[in-house]
Amino acid sequence: MSALAVALVGAAGVVLAALGAALLLPARLWLRASSRDGRVAIRARLMGGLLPWVTLHEGALPRLRAPAPGSAVWAGPTGQRRGRRLLRAAPELLRAVVTPARLERLSLDARIGLDDPAATGALFGALTPLVYGLGHAVAGGALRVEPVFSGPVFEGEVECILSVRPWRWVRPAGRILRILASPEPAPTAWRPA
Repeated sequence: MSALAVALVGAAGVVLAALGAALLLPARLWLRASSRDGRVAIRARLMGGLLPWVTLHEGALPRLRAPAPGSAVWAGPTGQRRGRRLLRAAPELLRAVVTPARLERLSLDARIGLDDPAATGALFGALTPLVYGLGHAVAGGALRVEPVFSGPVFEGEVECILSVRPWRWVRPAGRILRILASPEPAPTAWRPA
């Protein structure tokens, strides 16, 4: 074997070993979002902490607006079957994505309020077991939700660190891609019997 062939085989082995380590060793994801300053940041640290934090996204929080009638979202049945298949598979896919993730740290500071003070109280009452249960279940958990009875308010900050093993996301990602890449069946015309 020539020296070039040995070098190529060695380089391929190093690349495969690095990919294997990236998939098998845990990755940590850090997310911070704040409605107060309107910023969001997402960072990742791969290979079990051997690599430094890498910024995946940092910028302004996206503004959510309802689509205008006549826009592409309202354009018609294009992609409806694919969307329905994705929605039918959503609970299973969500479980497959969330189950391998371990919540290492969670910090939440939020103020919530609705138009009706009674509805705000009901919402706060429904959230209380979740807030206090998660606050004690996560080692770095600091959760605070403050009800605002004077009017509609939804603001706050959240920061969390998730630890995941990327190889456990390969199968759900493949299923999502298979659903999205599958061709749309041709629409059939309805005919009376």
